Amino acid sequence: MTLLQATTLLEKPAFYAHLLSGLFLALSAYLLLTHLSVLRRLSLLPALLLSLLASIALAQHAQSHAQLEQLYGYDPLAALQGR
Repeated sequence: MTLLQATTLLEKPAFYAHLLSGLFLALSAYLLLTHLSVLRRLSLLPALLLSLLASIALAQHAQSHAQLEQLYGYDPLAALQGR
């Protein structure tokens, strides 16, 4: 990704929605890991609803990755690997 492409990406609301989605996922993972004792005491239905909610959130974030790469050429894994 060139500097011009990166600047253009920063002007897109989709990028900020993706960024917020990632931050909320990270915060959720932290809260879940720090409150494992509460999670273990959940009955079946709340545990199932929580896992379904996590599944929806992860799928939405993955779709956002695919759309950002397709529309704007944004591939954070390639940037991390130095490509």
